[in-house]
Amino acid sequence: MNDSFENLLNELDLRLTQTDMYEKKHLNEIQKTKILQKNARTHQEIILQSRILVEHFLFYQSDSCLHYVNQAIQLAKEQNDKSTENQMICRKAIAYALRGLPWEGEILLDSLLKTPLDRNSKNEVYKAEIDILERFQNQDLPNELITRNYMRM
Repeated sequence: MNDSFENLLNELDLRLTQTDMYEKKHLNEIQKTKILQKNARTHQEIILQSRILVEHFLFYQSDSCLHYVNQAIQLAKEQNDKSTENQMICRKAIAYALRGLPWEGEILLDSLLKTPLDRNSKNEVYKAEIDILERFQNQDLPNELITRNYMRM
């Protein structure tokens, strides 16, 4: 049993030493995407790179995520790209929840559900609601939030 515990500690040490490597790799990917976004020639390319940045930052740095999600929403509106706009609003709701504001996220999702949505956009809303609920499953969320969301799905 002592060897097993020692092996576990060694594995943990190895993973911790690799954390910096993964962090550097992730930051490198973010920098590459920012360069691609800056050099993009069309609105669609800029939107694509903004969406990628949103995904990079969503669970990593919610403040940066909100910056890029707002940028993507604005560009999508300018291009009349409702699908991307709806998807980014869902990501914004998740980012709010990750910042400790699940009700703000819910307000965004509720506003989306009050508009005509295609099937993919509805699926994005429901996935976002599940993500929000899963992030807070170990916390005391009001029963009305949980019940309301599961009844909607």
